[in-house]
Amino acid sequence: MARLAITVIKKSAFSVGLSGIRTFARCVQGEDIMARILLVDDEEHIRRYYTDELSDEGYEVSTLATGHNLLNEIDLLQPEVVVLDIRLADYDGLELLQEIRNRHHELPVILCTVYDTYRYDQKAISADYYVVKSSDLSELKMAIQKTIEANNAVRLMI
Repeated sequence: MARLAITVIKKSAFSVGLSGIRTFARCVQGEDIMARILLVDDEEHIRRYYTDELSDEGYEVSTLATGHNLLNEIDLLQPEVVVLDIRLADYDGLELLQEIRNRHHELPVILCTVYDTYRYDQKAISADYYVVKSSDLSELKMAIQKTIEANNAVRLMI
């Protein structure tokens, strides 16, 4: 069994990255696995509320109040999903989405905003999901779950 695990890690190292290898290692060790989510929103009460709700679901949530150094934070944290606000105080979330796609093209990104009008913007189309902010987070939670399940299914096929 250990030999099989080593073979899978060697074969998958280049396709799933360090994050996938850590997840696989935690599975082999029998640990419960919950995805890491990076939440980018400039409103503190949103970050707190979403963090509390998503943590209660078992997710490991990291937050950023700004788009400054977002790509470096993604490299450091290696989240399974990024939840990104479109209108940040210092950055355009749609521009950040394009930067993420250019550097981390397979990283799932969920746009989460109070503005429904951006849904059909050409730049927003590259997001995995588009969720309108609400006090009811069921749509966001479902988008996160579906994104993670799809990402895990792709990893298993590799």
